[in-house]
Amino acid sequence: MTTLATIVNSYKDDLLNIKRKSCGELSRRVVMRTPVDKGDLRSSWTPNNGSPDFSNKGGSFAAVANALREGESYSLGNGQPYCRVIEYEGHSPQAPVGMLNISVAEWPSIVRWSARGI
Repeated sequence: MTTLATIVNSYKDDLLNIKRKSCGELSRRVVMRTPVDKGDLRSSWTPNNGSPDFSNKGGSFAAVANALREGESYSLGNGQPYCRVIEYEGHSPQAPVGMLNISVAEWPSIVRWSARGI
């Protein structure tokens, strides 16, 4: 017989998996929208569980997102000095409306997409 606790834990697992998948997809969209000249800006996106990491060390978005635990936040940092100019001032014809804010605006649809796969 299935207990209420088993059902609740199953839903918690599903919600965490949706969160992980959504964070990975958000990161993918940001990176793919990042303009490329030499590739430094794109390769500097650094995922982290917790506060943003601006070290420009990059990293595996999937590995960091999949390591998320219940209650943790996910962040994406980029410490390149020209990142803000490209994001907020439209200094790149490859990304005239930026890459981060447009992706964040898609968060509700990203979560819906992620939930369909669970």
